Amino acid sequence: MTAGSGKPDPMLAEWFAREPVVFYPAGEELADGPLAAAGWYVDPFCDPGCCRPDGPFPTEAEARAWSRALASAYLKGDDAACAALRDEALALYAAAVKAAREA
Repeated sequence: MTAGSGKPDPMLAEWFAREPVVFYPAGEELADGPLAAAGWYVDPFCDPGCCRPDGPFPTEAEARAWSRALASAYLKGDDAACAALRDEALALYAAAVKAAREA
């Protein structure tokens, strides 16, 4: 069962239920280059060297809550909830990139 299949994905659910939250400084070199902003990120299932982590979230608690919500969505096979959460994380990163460029 894979993400986006509409079926529960216990492997991804278990990963995100562990709340793989890390504080990364601005400029940290990861998958697609340096991060634009410091903050709390949720590491991807594959590896931070493979894919960019989700975030930055303003607080560790918000990152952990987001990770738990994503775990729940994967466990239910709720593709719409997974997509909405991913969109939320992408919006946070887009705002961080914009703020870094304007600084």
